[in-house]
Amino acid sequence: MRKDRQPFGLFLRSVACGTQVYYYSTYDSEGRRKQFSTGTKDGREAMRVVVARLKAGTLVPTDRQVFRTWTADWFDYEVCPFIQGRLRRGFTYSHVHAANRRALLVGHLWPAFGDRLLDSLQTRDIEAWLIQLLQAGKSADFANRCLGTLRLILSEAVRLGLIPKNPAVQVQPLMHTSAEKGILTDAEAEALFTLARRSQVWHGRMVAFWALLTSHLAGLRQGELLGLQVEDLDIDGVRVRNGWDRIGGLKGTKTQSERFVPMPTWVLENLKGLSRRGHVFSLTNGAKPVSPTYLRGAFVQALEFIGIDRPQQVQRHLGTHSLRHGLVSRLLAAGVPLAVVAEKVGHRTLALTANTYHHSTPIHAHLVAEVQERTMPRPQTMLQVVGQ
Repeated sequence: MRKDRQPFGLFLRSVACGTQVYYYSTYDSEGRRKQFSTGTKDGREAMRVVVARLKAGTLVPTDRQVFRTWTADWFDYEVCPFIQGRLRRGFTYSHVHAANRRALLVGHLWPAFGDRLLDSLQTRDIEAWLIQLLQAGKSADFANRCLGTLRLILSEAVRLGLIPKNPAVQVQPLMHTSAEKGILTDAEAEALFTLARRSQVWHGRMVAFWALLTSHLAGLRQGELLGLQVEDLDIDGVRVRNGWDRIGGLKGTKTQSERFVPMPTWVLENLKGLSRRGHVFSLTNGAKPVSPTYLRGAFVQALEFIGIDRPQQVQRHLGTHSLRHGLVSRLLAAGVPLAVVAEKVGHRTLALTANTYHHSTPIHAHLVAEVQERTMPRPQTMLQVVGQ
């Protein structure tokens, strides 16, 4: 470094997420100008970081990181610094999501970039890798998930000052066609959830019947059904407070918020008869919830019983989530404001769309009840599920 040069210059830079972070510029031993992140948006803290590096002689990091080495603990839930950092800041991170990300890292990112230095990765390398995934028979959606994982890792490397910029940010996701979610007609829903024939339609799987009827009437996600506890059943509705993770167990809802959904009294009485404590939808008296496979299998067979065979189910994209999607569609068609729909089903996307609305009113709650009345089976008597 020339004697007339300042050892460093401090400046703000906007990173990919829109946040401004302090960077500093300096020169390496060969006189080349380099830029590094301080990892903070606070000016005083940034100055403290840079002065400390200057005193330690580490303004220009010499320990260039190899991708595989630096990501060795990534998405390993208990030791991943990224996940543990989010948990310490009050966020949640699903065990299943971590396991899925870890599989992408080990199976597809390491083979492509494992032996590369972090700061040697270029946008063109990542573009070529995406094309290779497609040529290997992977879907565009799968390739985009791999890209998202790489983006996340490199964004953290930028934040920590290991690399000056994220080369994956400039890579556009591949176009893919999302299948439109199918829903049942009112007649099909009535046939599916008729009380008189529920044992025949559902082949005796009564827990599945009540679980999916709850989804049909209240719009609970599958994880919310599995996480529903006996104490969440109120006099006139259900309190949706939990989700369920097959690895981590009970957790918060997808949107990290609680909500109350009105339900018919006779349905609630039957739900209370399923388990005395713990999980409502359980084959072990509340000790653990039923499996997603149990619900999916029962749903497929019930649809077949009412005349919707498996090819039709595939063609119409029908699944257990169709019940939740169908409720949203019916509420909107009935004139329920978007923000009220978002409140009742915990739908974050609708909440963003409906930012001009506020809390629901008794009139809006009445509209929700009317939609439930039109789409639920009408009991002739208050039947208890035990022994049915």
